[in-house]
Amino acid sequence: HCPYWVDGRTPPPGWPVDSHFVQKFAGATLGLNQTITWGEAAADGSRVGQLDMSVDKMPVQVKGTAQLLPAGAGTSVNYRADMDVKIPLVGKKIEKEAAPYVQRALDAQQKVGNDYLAARA
Repeated sequence: HCPYWVDGRTPPPGWPVDSHFVQKFAGATLGLNQTITWGEAAADGSRVGQLDMSVDKMPVQVKGTAQLLPAGAGTSVNYRADMDVKIPLVGKKIEKEAAPYVQRALDAQQKVGNDYLAARA
């Protein structure tokens, strides 16, 4: 049992989909659901969490890890994950098209975290 978790929609519902190919399957907007279950802190303060993501309206699973590491006066966040799109014949193409959306969602989280910390510095 891990005492720390994050569960939510990232980004908020309604993220526009630029790819016409992905729009055929997902529509004009994309909802990304994310859960991170964090493990206990290591002696240096680092943590590793299990990352699970899914995409609304699509048979897409993203599974991997998130890692928080001390980095000087701040914190480094590393993600490692695999995406699987279960659509025959076109799944691999959709994976390539969808990967930038997952990256944008993680980048948006980073910006929110940076802004939060900067406002409290």
